[in-house]
Amino acid sequence: MTCHVTLTDKEFTGRAAAFRDLAQHTAALINEIITTRPVGLKFSARILTGETHASGFTQAFHDFLRSCYFIG
Repeated sequence: MTCHVTLTDKEFTGRAAAFRDLAQHTAALINEIITTRPVGLKFSARILTGETHASGFTQAFHDFLRSCYFIG
């Protein structure tokens, strides 16, 4: 199974408490996955800089496609 997570730096530091909370919980999940290394899971994560939750959508989607569907 492949799992890719993309967050933006502004989700951690922005004014919207909901996005900060989501980013903090997602970071905790990423830490858990990296620490436990579940068998059969191919995992990657990336933090986009200079983007908001809305403006980073397209870049995040392209990042997901590259990470999960790259054929090389």
